[in-house]
Amino acid sequence: MTSSFDLTGNKILITGAANGLGAVMAQVLSGLGAELAVTDIDGEKLQQVADSIEKSGATKPLVYQQDVCCEEDWERIASDLTTTWGALDGLVNNAGIMPHIPFPNTTLEIFRKTQKINVESVFIGIQTMLPLLKQAGEQGRSASVVNVSSIFGQVAGPLHSAYCASKGAVRLLTKSVATELPRLGYNIRCNSIHPGIMDVGVSMTGMQSLVDLGVFKGVEQAAAHFASLIPQGRPGSAEEIANGVAYLISDASTLMTGSELTLDGGFTAI
Repeated sequence: MTSSFDLTGNKILITGAANGLGAVMAQVLSGLGAELAVTDIDGEKLQQVADSIEKSGATKPLVYQQDVCCEEDWERIASDLTTTWGALDGLVNNAGIMPHIPFPNTTLEIFRKTQKINVESVFIGIQTMLPLLKQAGEQGRSASVVNVSSIFGQVAGPLHSAYCASKGAVRLLTKSVATELPRLGYNIRCNSIHPGIMDVGVSMTGMQSLVDLGVFKGVEQAAAHFASLIPQGRPGSAEEIANGVAYLISDASTLMTGSELTLDGGFTAI
């Protein structure tokens, strides 16, 4: 009997896959048998990720340099995937930015840029890939969209007014799409994933910003403070978040749509 978590043969597109969480997602999903298309604005690092996956023995991903805010880039990728694959089983909208700026210093330009990259790209991505996702659904497979939000799309975070607004928007955009598409005859699921404080990437950058503002004496003190707010007592790892994405993409979650998968060690439960 095949495991519901087995992604062998599934065609999945991941944005923002050149480093950090996106790169780990690519490694985890390819390790479960998925055939990937990966995109990022940093084409050189993205190619390195693809080469690493191939060296691990998995199928080398298709590589696309992409500005996720550019409709023409999305259309170019969709056209190529239509020719190459013909259908898309999964879309992971992971690309995003996280400015760490006090609200009084957050300019309208920064706010708009954050919404454009974090929200508009998700909107454009789902719409552009909809025909390919629909095709997978019509072939009897359960197509799945996973939008990467954040616990700061559920609760407030210091220095993150623009980011919180964007990730809250991703959360409710996900629910709207999830409840509408099945009623229009699309066999497509759509869920959001909400990582908590992590031991890599933007979480560490945020801690450094708090140090620079004089809130903490050093990153170690900042990390200890935030760890004390997490019931499990530690930040999450990129692998743990990627495993959550694998669950949402796989047939193990076929009844799950319009939902939020929160992976934060209990941070938002208090």
